[in-house]
Amino acid sequence: MTASEIICPQAQHAKYASREYDNASFAIGSEFVIICDTDFSGNGSVDLVSKEVGGAADCFDWCSVTTGCKGGVYGVYGGVKTCWLKSALGTPKVLLGFYFGLSESESSA
Repeated sequence: MTASEIICPQAQHAKYASREYDNASFAIGSEFVIICDTDFSGNGSVDLVSKEVGGAADCFDWCSVTTGCKGGVYGVYGGVKTCWLKSALGTPKVLLGFYFGLSESESSA
């Protein structure tokens, strides 16, 4: 799946392979399972860091080069395209219009 193809609900449970993140860090081959309209923000969830990004693919690419990232959630919050990286996943919660990228290593654990 390419960055432009990450559109829900069609992308539900599809795999996204991360791209080159920047000139210094590469994460070729890191895969994420896309879960539409979901955030793992319940009990046990830990936000690692957040920032403004261009889209869901940018969020998952950033996770792939961030130590301790188990997944990232992308959505528009307060009019800003934002990514929250998770170092621990809590229980899943419905969050309409948000995209969660679960690290393939976490989905098979």
